[in-house]
Amino acid sequence: MVLDSLQVVLSVVIGMLAAIVYILRVLFSIDNKVNKIMEHLNIKEK
Repeated sequence: MVLDSLQVVLSVVIGMLAAIVYILRVLFSIDNKVNKIMEHLNIKEK
């Protein structure tokens, strides 16, 4: 019983970590795209 509950807790923690990493990667890629778009807009304005 103890091992089963430990496995459940570990799987939940790993799932949360994976979700956090995925969200951070998505936000980082969005930031990169926004930066590239801003650079293009700045070049066009000049």
